[in-house]
Parts: sequence; C-alpha cells; structure tokens
Amino acid sequence: WLEDATNPAVEDWLVQQHQLCEDYVGRDKAEWQTVRDYVKKLPLYETDYFALAIAGDRCVYAMQAPGDEQVNIYMLTLAGGEPRLLIDPKTDIVETGWRIQEGCLEISPCGRYLAFATNHNGSDISDFRIFDMQEKQLLDDRISGLVSAPVSWKADSSGFYYGAFRSLLGESPTADGLYFHTLGRDETKDVCLLELTEAEQADYLAIMPWVIPGGDKILVMRYSYRHLAAGLWLMSPDHDDPVQVLFEDYEADFSVVGVSGGQLYLSTTWDAEKGRILSIPLAAPARENWREIIAPQALSIAKSFPGVLDNRCCLCGDRLLVTYMCDAKHRVVIFDLEGQEVGEVPLGGPATVIGLRPCSGSQYILSITSFLEPLSLFQMDMGNEEKKPLVNFKLQDDLKDIEVQQVFYQADDGQKIPLYLIGRDIDDRCEPKPVLLYGYGGFDQAITPVFNPDVILWLNMGGTYALANIRGGGEYGKDWHEAARGIKRNVSFNDFRAAADYLTSEGITDRDHLAIRGLSNGGLLVGASVVLYPEKWAAAIAEVPLLDLIQMVQHAGAEVLCKEYGDLTHDPDVLDTVLKYSPVQNVRNDVDYPAVMTVPAREAHTAPPVQSWKFIAALQNHNPQGRPALLNMVSGEGHTNWSTDNMATAMADEMMFLRRTVIDVKPFGKA
Repeated sequence: WLEDATNPAVEDWLVQQHQLCEDYVGRDKAEWQTVRDYVKKLPLYETDYFALAIAGDRCVYAMQAPGDEQVNIYMLTLAGGEPRLLIDPKTDIVETGWRIQEGCLEISPCGRYLAFATNHNGSDISDFRIFDMQEKQLLDDRISGLVSAPVSWKADSSGFYYGAFRSLLGESPTADGLYFHTLGRDETKDVCLLELTEAEQADYLAIMPWVIPGGDKILVMRYSYRHLAAGLWLMSPDHDDPVQVLFEDYEADFSVVGVSGGQLYLSTTWDAEKGRILSIPLAAPARENWREIIAPQALSIAKSFPGVLDNRCCLCGDRLLVTYMCDAKHRVVIFDLEGQEVGEVPLGGPATVIGLRPCSGSQYILSITSFLEPLSLFQMDMGNEEKKPLVNFKLQDDLKDIEVQQVFYQADDGQKIPLYLIGRDIDDRCEPKPVLLYGYGGFDQAITPVFNPDVILWLNMGGTYALANIRGGGEYGKDWHEAARGIKRNVSFNDFRAAADYLTSEGITDRDHLAIRGLSNGGLLVGASVVLYPEKWAAAIAEVPLLDLIQMVQHAGAEVLCKEYGDLTHDPDVLDTVLKYSPVQNVRNDVDYPAVMTVPAREAHTAPPVQSWKFIAALQNHNPQGRPALLNMVSGEGHTNWSTDNMATAMADEMMFLRRTVIDVKPFGKA
C-alpha cells in the first residue's frame, strides 16, 4: 500500500516516520546543531560532475563553495586575482526553486555567452539557459525538460548544438536527437539535425555533440544508457557531406583528448581493453589512416563520466597528459606526440584527478581532490612542477595526525581487494575502533580518494573511515566490473562482507563498533548487506538507495538498470538470484538486524523513495522490538546536487544516528 503516494494514509505514515527520525537523532540538541553548522562551512560540490570552461584568460566554473546555499557559477582571471561570483541563482533567476546543475558549462567562442544547466528543486531534469557575460544578464533563451548533457557552440557563436534526451525519463514531447539552437530564438524553432529512431530511443541513446575547433565539423557521441557504451560519428551539419562513422554504436569506449595539426587525438578501448591514444587525420578519417600514439600500458586509462570531452586526458601544446588508474588512485603521465614518456605530474599522495584542461602554450589547469583535501584548481606549467593555486580550500581542522593507509585483503575466492583506512593510530590494535565502512561496487565506476563531508565528520568523532574497492566497480578495468555484474552480483556483497571480516580479524574493529554506508548503487550494497549479513554490522546508512529490484522493472529506464543487475523479466536465473538479495523481499522475523537509516530523495527518478519506505516498514514490522529502523526522507531533492541546507541536515542526522548506535563514538569535536 505504500506504493500509492496519493493515499492519505501514506502521507500520514511519512509524517510519523519523519517525527520518529527527528526525535531519535536529536535535532533539538546542541550537538546536532553543531554538526549541521560545521557541514555548512565545508565545500559541498559534486566532484563527479564538476564543470569548468576556459575562454582566453578567463576560467568559469560551477561550485558549491563554503557558505554557498547551492551551486553558483564563478569566474576568475588566470593571470591572477580572486574568483568572483558570476551567476547566483537566487538573484539572477527570477523563478523560485531553480538551481544551477553541475556538469554543463560552455562558453561561446566569442567569449561572451555562457550556456549552463538548471533544475527545479533538485529534479534530475534540466533546462539549459544562456547568460550574457558582457551585459551580465540572463537571456530569454531556454531549452526545457532535458537530461543534462554537453552542449557545443558553433564556431561563429550564433548558437549551439545539443542532444535532446528525454526518453530515459519516459517523457518525449519532441523527438530525441541532435538539435541546433539559434541564439535569440524560441526553442520550438530549434532545428533537428539528426532524429533518433524508435529503436534508438528504446536503447536510451543520448546524443552528445562537440564542435571541432577551427572548422565546421562536429563529433557526435551516441551514448546508450541501456548498453553503457557509445558510438562516434563525424559530420558537417552545414553541408550535405555524408556522415562518417568513426566507431559503430557500442563498439568501444572513447573520449576526445584534443585536436592539433589536423589530427584528432582520442582515448579509446578499441582493440585495447586498458585504453590507448590514437590520432585520426580529420581530412581522411578512414581507419587505415589511424595511428596509435600511446600503446596500452600495464595500467588502465582512467575513465570519466560519459561525454565527448575527457577531462582526465588532454593535449597541451606538444604534450599529451594521460591519467591512469593505479590501485584505486590516479597517476598522470606526460608523453610527447610520438608516444614517448617524458615525465609525470606530481599529485602528492593518493588522489583523484577530476580534470585536466589546457590553457595557453604549455600551461594547463589541474583540478584534483583527495580524502582530506577539497577539490582544488591549480594552474600548472609543463616546464616545472610548481602548483599555482587558483581555487584552494583549506580546512580549519588539525589533520596532521591523520593517517591514510592502503592495504589489501583477501576475498572468498582469493582475489586481493584494495582497502583504504583513514584515521588516527591505525596500527594501534589494543582496542576495537569505531569504523565507518563505505562501498559502491557497480556500473564500472571506480571509487577513488575524494573529499566527502562524512569522512571529516567521522574523524572529528574519533572514528576510522574505511573504503573497500570491491568488484563491480571499474578500479581494474572491464574484468573487475564483469566479476560482479548481473547474475554474479553477490560477488560485490561478499567482497564487502570480507572487508568486515578483515577489519575484525585484524583487531581494528568488531561488530558493535562497525557501521556501513553507501549511496545509490552503494545503497543497494548496504541494504543487501543488512539482510544477507545482519550479524556483521552495528549500523547501516543507505542514501538515495535502490532497495526493491522487483519494483525497479516497472519504471521508465528499467532497461538501464537491468543491464547492470540482469534481465529480471526474461531470465529466470537472474530473477531467482535477485529475489535472494533484493532488500525489501528479504526482511525476516526475529533477526538481529543492525540499526538502519535510509535517506531517500523525494524527487529522485532513478532511485524512487518508495523503495526506502517499503524497506523501513518491513524492518519495523518484522522486528518491532529490534534496533531502530529510520526513514530520513529529504524533500525537494533529486539524486545529486543537494542544497547546502539539506546536505547539512542529512549529514547531521546521519552522524547523530551513528553516535547512538555505534559503540565508543565520541561527541563531535572531542576526538
């Protein structure tokens, strides 16, 4: 009955659950308020979707900096000076509830106009808008109701190309495909240059354009969210030249590194699982003219989120900067244009490269983050290793006694799994420590060292933070992902449980001191770990989680998830497997489950909040005298890009929940 959100009884139940959670975490207590106030002073931007654009000597970026209630757009001059606020949605967007969405930011070639994405109250659906940086005002241009994707300006700045992609959300008032928007015209006048067929829309095909500098040709990436793979076309929209297919649909992964001397440099897994760099002559792009510049190495080239421009590899002058994945952390190697290694960019410890962007000459911008350092921007020069800070947030905390270790533990089948440990006196095994264990393990996504508020908060409460790089992710390439995909999904759950076994066997922690946390697919990991191995954990937090994979197949975009978890509808073996771990279906009577808090977002399309409602209701129903099962729903938010207020409230709730459910957690700030 909880699936019927229009039922007044459901709303009454949600009100009761809200009050139950609020009372348990002590929102009226001073410590809760202290944690909330602390979080609001931290940088809270989404590093995975960080957007940056460069035009001449100006750099524009979208960020939720300390003190910002939501994402703003900033501008700085590369020659020097402090960043200044360019667009504040509270004052520059007249409609209420609209926010800037990270991940889409493009400056016109003339340097005057900025295209960016907005959403309403955290929705996953975007509207593209245009800001006149010369007149400092928002234009009337608006492309509405899209899933955010890159746009690319025409060389004469008269307009931009974009991909209309609505079918993933089950909404398609116009045909999905490649469009051109002329500046100053209504979106209904936009020209469709490439309309997708019904079969292509059924594959949830997103079109992502990139205009090749110095000409009228564009690259069109055709990314399928159903197949999690892409194709690449070269076309000339202003001419009748036939489309040239560089990569057939779903043939390989690839991303643009840069263009120089008529050569297009691509990073691709075509005939190279670990990735390589190719050069393609734009005047004669047939495959027989392709040349391998950098052959596959022992390490894999680090992947980025789907998009034509790969921020983690770039062409800077006569050098290629390539980011590699090395045991769940990044390494940046410098090559010349003949593929000879000539150096390395110093990163200073386990870190994640968010982006590499060329400026002028031998200069480039490095955006980087780590467990203890918020995402920062540095201006670099190929001639030296000096980092010139452009945006660099320093935490107020004294972290000099914090250690970051990486160890490897053994999974059930003998596979070595990387495990990060962050905390004080990690090697002191006299007494078990409070440990918060994080995992993801899905969708070929590698989880590397990034700054997250929960790490700093947990350290401030005397805890040790652990990150297990379990299979299902992309830390070691395709095989690492395939090892826990579909019918083999249990491998990721077992790897996560094996991390707990390692932590306890080494004397680092025990069941009463151990909590787990995960987001999205990681929320499924947490939910499955609760029902499969309840005896291993004291507490569990699942944020924007998938918890009911049976209900999942009823929603638009289910094929995308079935590609990862298996085809529940047509494969009985997959259905049988999923029925044994899907959290909602596996809650039982009289089991000593850990304390559980789910944190669903009301507007999340990809992880509907009703799944959390049903899971918490099942825990409460089957074990009314057990440890607490709390629903902490966040209203007015989607899957990502939360406001500072909601993020701070949720983090304070989670930390106070752990204070009450995990042994020896110290009051905040008393570690």
